[in-house]
Amino acid sequence: MSGRLWERTRAAGARHRGATSTDAPSRPRTTRVKARGRPSRGATPPPSVPKRRRRRRLNWTRVTAVFLCVLLLIVGTWLAAGPALRVRQVSYAGADWTGRDELDAVTRPMIGQSVLLVDSAAIAEALARLPGVQEAALDIGLFGRVEVSLVEGDAVAIWRTDAAQLLVAEDGTVVGVRPRAEVPTGTEANLPMVEDGRESSHDLSFGDQIPPAEVDAAVRLAALTPDQLGSQAGALTLSLDATYGFILSSPQAGWQAAFGYYGLDPAETPEVVEARLQSQASGLRTLFGSHPEAGVAWIDIRNPGRVYFRARG
Repeated sequence: MSGRLWERTRAAGARHRGATSTDAPSRPRTTRVKARGRPSRGATPPPSVPKRRRRRRLNWTRVTAVFLCVLLLIVGTWLAAGPALRVRQVSYAGADWTGRDELDAVTRPMIGQSVLLVDSAAIAEALARLPGVQEAALDIGLFGRVEVSLVEGDAVAIWRTDAAQLLVAEDGTVVGVRPRAEVPTGTEANLPMVEDGRESSHDLSFGDQIPPAEVDAAVRLAALTPDQLGSQAGALTLSLDATYGFILSSPQAGWQAAFGYYGLDPAETPEVVEARLQSQASGLRTLFGSHPEAGVAWIDIRNPGRVYFRARG
């Protein structure tokens, strides 16, 4: 018997290199290509496709907004620092007593400033601190003009010294100064006038204060009429002397009456002063009732209980 007694068989499912035609056909091997990332080993990479760059379009809305902001900044800077809105002129309304020099001293720092930088509240507050000024307000225009409105307290008398005429408020504060030779006009013409010949009054000026008791007495004395004193004179004048105090005179009749000072005693209330004035007026009426007014030159009525007079001639 020739040949091999048994033949080696291949295990089921085993692969055999170089299989004959009797072997079952094997499945062809395929290469997987990954869609993304790195291609598998041995695979041919796909051809690269150049990326297309997106062209950025110009955003005109943003450009316009930036342009307008820059333009507004330039215009605002020009308005704030340029000459168009600088303060050039200041005018006043309601300044009847307060002098122009005193007002200008407060508002002068505004001249040349931009109207956008003026602190109107601070200026108004400084104006309101001036003697005689109760309130102040500023109206700032856009073309360099500032209008100041004032509310002043009332001046009650004109105090004439050998240097000037002083407008005096009720509390004795000097709220205005006028030249001595100036003739009062308007509302000032109706104020009582006191001729103060005392040397101590020479230097009185704006903002100074005269004792309120003196001002009150001057107003009361100036309110006395010739009829209340029993005089036939047409007008009376009032002056202030260092020795005799207040002196009421009649230039027409040629007499002078010394009434003295008031308010030197702290206990002398306005009611006491008024009672004293009425008593002095009554004593003067009694004197003129018993002696012709034309024959009297000097009267000392400081003590209404003892009236002294000197006859004319």
